[in-house]
Amino acid sequence: MNLIIIGALPPPRGGVTTHIERLIPYIEEEGIKYVVWDYSGQHKTNKRVVSLHRQPLKLLTSFLKLKGINVSHCLISSVSFSRLIFCFFLKLIGIRLTITFVGSPEEMIDKNSLKLFYILASARISSHIITVNKDLQKILISHGISKNKISIIPAFIPSRDSDFIERPVSRSMIDFCTKHKPLILTYAYGPLFYSNEDLYGLDLFIQLAQELSMDLPQAGFVVVIPEITNESYFRKLKANIREKGLDSFFCFVIGNHFSFVPFLKYADLFIRATNTDGDALTLREALYYRVPSVASDVCDRPEGTILFRNRNISDLCRLTRETLGNSRSIQHNVETQQVNNAEIFINIFKQTAGLKN
Repeated sequence: MNLIIIGALPPPRGGVTTHIERLIPYIEEEGIKYVVWDYSGQHKTNKRVVSLHRQPLKLLTSFLKLKGINVSHCLISSVSFSRLIFCFFLKLIGIRLTITFVGSPEEMIDKNSLKLFYILASARISSHIITVNKDLQKILISHGISKNKISIIPAFIPSRDSDFIERPVSRSMIDFCTKHKPLILTYAYGPLFYSNEDLYGLDLFIQLAQELSMDLPQAGFVVVIPEITNESYFRKLKANIREKGLDSFFCFVIGNHFSFVPFLKYADLFIRATNTDGDALTLREALYYRVPSVASDVCDRPEGTILFRNRNISDLCRLTRETLGNSRSIQHNVETQQVNNAEIFINIFKQTAGLKN
């Protein structure tokens, strides 16, 4: 079996790239031959990575080298006409498609019948479909896709201890984390918008800091952002923090070279305030390291998550205070994930190749 991973390796760092980065060591341990067809557009030096946009000759060579049984691990957060045609082409040349939908149904479909058509068409030509939550599975089944063809597997794969060693955190950031208690952590990318609202709820995070600053003068708020793509909105957020006199409460960790994991070692609480979600790798990461976690109620969340009403700042403040007040008992009760999703993904690939019943 040859495995063709269609996605990207960091940079940029996000859910898909982190998933692939953590899956590869398990693929190598299984002795599976693989190549990454990278759609990020950024140059990668890894010899097993082929850029779909920048390396046409290397891509052609990669095609010509395909022999035997070829299975794709295609991760999709949105389906466009060009991606659908690409999937049809892969199917045409005999590649057995395993398509993993990683986005939320709201983002992927967005009440658009054409987008729904693209998703259903790509699902029908695939050998197997993986969704990260039940909501998309229900939509696929309601439109005639066989339940036996669909698996629900969160994309989260636990990091290995090397994440703490290979991606050191600067001394100033460590000092901030150790001097501020409680330390409240969140994650964002972009920052992005969905339905004309801050997708990651950074505006809510700032309001939360303002509400807690009087009661908790030593509190710290860490925002991990791998890449700033919306400079104007980010400047507005920073200006809002200055206007509220909260500069000393905030630490922004910006850049693809930072790992989210080391900050969990210092965090007393993780917040996922997204206004839509597929399945949050960072939330599962926090729970894996037994960090009490509060998240919006926009989708199914992992067991142990404390839910607040989406975009409701008063509910977020209330639950944050309650969680911080009971953090030790909550931390003790959080059950870490026992199943390794990497093994489940690999078993799906083997089944698709006909190598496992």
